[in-house]
Amino acid sequence: MSKLFIKTSFLMLVVIFSSMTVYSEENNNQPIQIEADNMKYFGEKNMSLFTGNVVVSNDSMKMTSDKMEVFFTEDKEVKEIFSRGNVKIEREGLTALAGQAHVFQKEQKIILSENARIWQGENYLEGEKVTLFNESDMLFVDKGDDDKRVKIIIAPNKEN
Repeated sequence: MSKLFIKTSFLMLVVIFSSMTVYSEENNNQPIQIEADNMKYFGEKNMSLFTGNVVVSNDSMKMTSDKMEVFFTEDKEVKEIFSRGNVKIEREGLTALAGQAHVFQKEQKIILSENARIWQGENYLEGEKVTLFNESDMLFVDKGDDDKRVKIIIAPNKEN
């Protein structure tokens, strides 16, 4: 399994991923709305399970998936969010698609896996697994086990 490591000096990559994180300072002041066909809460596990047309949104972001598990701390704060099946994240000119998205609140880390693809304008990033460490502005893109390769397209700035 091969990995591409990038210390993100490209502003575009930092903007793409920092805008997707649900733990950002901007989002902490906004209510997060979750809609789904079904919801179950498992108190002994401190976990909620949302299934069927799951939509998570606030004023600046929208994430959809087939299924989402939200894990809480003992204080009932969000610890992890794990979305599966047709994951789509949208925010201000940004679209990300993947089979799974795993958000780790405390670590300020997000992992998109199962053919992660991200667009922002003409900029594009693709890999089997994309991991962002928000605090350190580090990004890992993994091509996976097959012959597929990591792909990044950075479009030139267009001056008007």
